[in-house]
Amino acid sequence: MIGRLHISFTTLILISFVAELSAAPFVPTRIAQCVALSADGRLAATGKSGQSNSEFPPRPHPSPRKTGVVHVWDIVSGKIVARMETYGDITRVAFSPNAKLIAASRMYRTIDGIPMNEVRVWDIATRKTVLALDRCHSFDFSPNGEELVVASRKRCAVYNIADGKRLRRLDDLGGAVTIAYMGTTDQILGTIHSDGQYFMRVVDGKSGDTQRESLQLQDAFYRVAQSADGKMLATGHNRNLILLWDAEQLRPVAKLQVRGNPSIQHPFFSPDGSLLGVGNQSNGDTAFFDINSSKEVFRYTFARGTFRTHYARPQTETHRPEKDPHRFVFSADGNFFMAGCHGGIVRVVNTGQEIQRFEE
Repeated sequence: MIGRLHISFTTLILISFVAELSAAPFVPTRIAQCVALSADGRLAATGKSGQSNSEFPPRPHPSPRKTGVVHVWDIVSGKIVARMETYGDITRVAFSPNAKLIAASRMYRTIDGIPMNEVRVWDIATRKTVLALDRCHSFDFSPNGEELVVASRKRCAVYNIADGKRLRRLDDLGGAVTIAYMGTTDQILGTIHSDGQYFMRVVDGKSGDTQRESLQLQDAFYRVAQSADGKMLATGHNRNLILLWDAEQLRPVAKLQVRGNPSIQHPFFSPDGSLLGVGNQSNGDTAFFDINSSKEVFRYTFARGTFRTHYARPQTETHRPEKDPHRFVFSADGNFFMAGCHGGIVRVVNTGQEIQRFEE
C-alpha cells in the first residue's frame, strides 16, 4: 500500500537516481496534464498531451518528444508498467475499481476544424484497447467497474465495457461538461452549461430520469469533487473561489477563498473527509483546508507546476481542456497526494516530503 512508502524513502531516492541516469536522454520530462492513483495503492497514472502526425486520419506523432502518452507507473519503484500513445489534449485519466484497466479522455480538432474527441480504455497488462468511443469528452467507471458512462457534445450513454455494447442513453445528461457516478450508487452527477450559466443535475443511472438539480450560477465550474461519504460536494471557480455543497439538497453551504495566484481552483477531498485539497491550475500550488474549521493547514508549491495545452481554443468554448483537468488527487489512505506538476510527483500531505517523481 502507498501508506508504507515512507519506510523505504532512501531506497526510493536511489532507485529514482538510477532510473534518471538510464532514461532515454532524448525524451524530455513533460508536465503531466492529468494524474490518477489506483484504489489499491500500487499504481499511478499520468496523462501527457501531445501532437498528432498532421495527417488524416490522425495518429500519434512519430517523435517521442511530441506524441501524447498515457503512462501507468509502479508507485514504489517508479518504473513504467504500461505506456500507451495518443494525441490531443488529455483531460482525465482514471483506473477501473479493480486497477486492471486505465481510461483516458482526449480533446482534439484537426486543422480543418473537425472535432475528434475520444474516450479510450486500455487493458494495463496487455496495453490493448478494450473500448474506444468517438466524439466523447468525459467519462466515469461504474462502481462495479463493469460499465462506463460517457458524454459527448449532445449525448450521454452507458456502455458495457466487456463487449462495447451501448446499454442505455441518459438524455437528461446529453452535452454535460463532465459526468461522474455518485459514490457507490447508480446516480450520475453531471455538470451542465446552459444559457451562460452552470449547474449540477443528478439522474438515475438506470432509468435516466432527473432526480434533482442545483441552482444555476454565472460563476463557471467544470468539475465536481465528491466526499467519500457522499454527503458533500465541492466546485472550483475563477478568482480562487471554492463552493461546498450539500450533496443531497444540491445547495451551497459554505465557501472558501483561496489565497495565491488568481486561477481556477481544483478541489479534491481526502478519503476520510477531514481535508479538502485545492490545486491551483495555473501554477500547481496546492493548499489543504480543514473541513470543520475551513482553515488552511498545509500549502506546497512546485517548481514546474505551470499548466498548458498543445492546441489553443477560444475562451468562449465550453468543452475546453484548459479549464480544469484532473491534476491533483489523494491516495486511498489519505497520507499522500499526487500532483501533475513536473512529470508527476507524490508528496506526503502533512509534511510536503517528496516520495516519488515519475520521469520517462
